[in-house]
Amino acid sequence: MKKVIITFIFLALNTNIYSQNSLLRNQTVVDFILEYCKFKDANPIYQSEADSISGLLQKILNVKTSEKQELRTKALEMFYENTAGTFEDGSDIYRMGWRRTLCFIALALLEDEYRYLAFLNDARNCLTNITPNENHQKEYAKEYAIIDIIETLIRLNFDYSRTQIEHDIEKLQRNIHLLKEQNDAASKFISDYLNIVNLIIKKSNQ
Repeated sequence: MKKVIITFIFLALNTNIYSQNSLLRNQTVVDFILEYCKFKDANPIYQSEADSISGLLQKILNVKTSEKQELRTKALEMFYENTAGTFEDGSDIYRMGWRRTLCFIALALLEDEYRYLAFLNDARNCLTNITPNENHQKEYAKEYAIIDIIETLIRLNFDYSRTQIEHDIEKLQRNIHLLKEQNDAASKFISDYLNIVNLIIKKSNQ
């Protein structure tokens, strides 16, 4: 009997942190997050650091429960490495700000339903600080839209109320209109974003 219990605990600790039917396990969703959370640095010297954060997100989306603490520690280390208070130029401000944002997104994806929102709000604050003016939400509409869609995906994973999910979906749809104002309406990002929104709507209606 003791052996059965120990085996059960071992299996439980090594299961994916997201349930099999979670949209966060859906390959289309995973591909979307990985594609649009990566950062192609204009300066090749810094690309390896950006790639490290992208690699961390990839691990998190396939993480086993027993690996959570290790990845959480790694995300915090990466955040610490990107907390410099001085910048070389305007590109450096965005580079550091987006890296910090991605670190907070990584932490949110690792957390439970009581902690994830704090990290997503920190991610939003990082974006605000890149260009602290009244136009920052329009200027970084794509980045904010990514955070909003990840927030809804996490809430779906934690079985939030239908009312909350419907409210989130309305916000995602407003984002689409804002994105179309800022970008070519036929852009790949908008098309992919709309595809994920439709998956969320379908999932919420099940």
